[in-house]
Amino acid sequence: PAVTDPSEIARALVGLKDVVVIHYRRIGPMCEIAIEQVLGEVLCPKCRTPARVKDRDWVSYVDLPYAGTPSRLAWHKHRLLCPNPDCEVTTWTHTDHRIAAKDCRLTTRAAKWVTRQVGGGRTVTEVAAELGWPVPEVQNPSKESIREPGETELFRKKLKNP
Repeated sequence: PAVTDPSEIARALVGLKDVVVIHYRRIGPMCEIAIEQVLGEVLCPKCRTPARVKDRDWVSYVDLPYAGTPSRLAWHKHRLLCPNPDCEVTTWTHTDHRIAAKDCRLTTRAAKWVTRQVGGGRTVTEVAAELGWPVPEVQNPSKESIREPGETELFRKKLKNP
């Protein structure tokens, strides 16, 4: 069935569950889609006390091009607080590997796409240009950016021998 509600269309394009699309905007030659997660109950990773939201930070990630346009995913992340005064954990930032790996500037789907593109013979320069991202950052997005077994090794081998 066809989706006609604008919010549902945006959510389908982003392709992530438990995510609300906040806005879409053009920034020069790029587009940005801003999202936030709908969190249920989050527990402190140490003492399992229900956490509270302390703060909200915007974090921008390079995402897949959309209709030939380089795009960014702006994630309104939750900084959480453990209210238990006896707990050694005070605050932490909620992460979700479905959106982006920890310490990676690429979305998970963009990191996997880069791996397939470079592994398939495209140069890092070509892929970086399509993403609208500087070449040195594409060459080393992070140690944890690719989660599927074997993909990290393939990506690194291809970068050393393009």
